[in-house]
Amino acid sequence: MYDSIPRLASDLSFISSWAKKWKIKINASKTEGLLITKKANPNPFVIPKIRLNDCQVAFVDEHKHVGIWLNKKLDWKTHIANPASKANKRMGILRKFKYKLPRVRKKQPS
Repeated sequence: MYDSIPRLASDLSFISSWAKKWKIKINASKTEGLLITKKANPNPFVIPKIRLNDCQVAFVDEHKHVGIWLNKKLDWKTHIANPASKANKRMGILRKFKYKLPRVRKKQPS
């Protein structure tokens, strides 16, 4: 991994130069890094110090990208847990209003 850090820094520098050339603004403060590993207890001191546009890239344990939750172990636990939690919250709200809303009765055909 240590040999890939300079390569990543070089690639980020290239992307930054390309964006400036084409007048594209990159919000470096919103940029997050995700260190993917299958190790049970990764060494916290191994997380690299990477900069984009003179702003330190923050490393996170999980990140939502195009609607898919990715985590540091690349398993589906986070991706499944977040929508399930959101659905449970909405079901709870519906249950609260179940008896408070007026019932709509169907008209009987004559």
